Amino acid sequence: MSRVVVLALGQEALCFPANPATRVVLNGGCSVLEGGHPQAQPVCEILGQAGIRPTAIDTLQQDGCFVLVVLAEIDDGANLQQVSARLKQNGAERGLVLRIQREDVFRAMHRI
Repeated sequence: MSRVVVLALGQEALCFPANPATRVVLNGGCSVLEGGHPQAQPVCEILGQAGIRPTAIDTLQQDGCFVLVVLAEIDDGANLQQVSARLKQNGAERGLVLRIQREDVFRAMHRI
């Protein structure tokens, strides 16, 4: 099992109103997202189709835009380039930008 970070970016006009900041902790799936961002469920469906299992989601909304940061697990043998291409295509169909990278790379890039 490898850990990855998925960023979902979009415009709030494509969503229903939600709380400005919510944190939703998941138990290996996205079946219950009470109080979560309206785009969290479609994003989780896209991730599930790609074999990615979300473990936690953080959301941020500001100035008509939103970001979902999804921590997730993926099988060790998964090809991240293929998964990335699938996420890009499925996200574009819903007006989202979806990006995936290994968690260790993400943490190294965003260390203060």
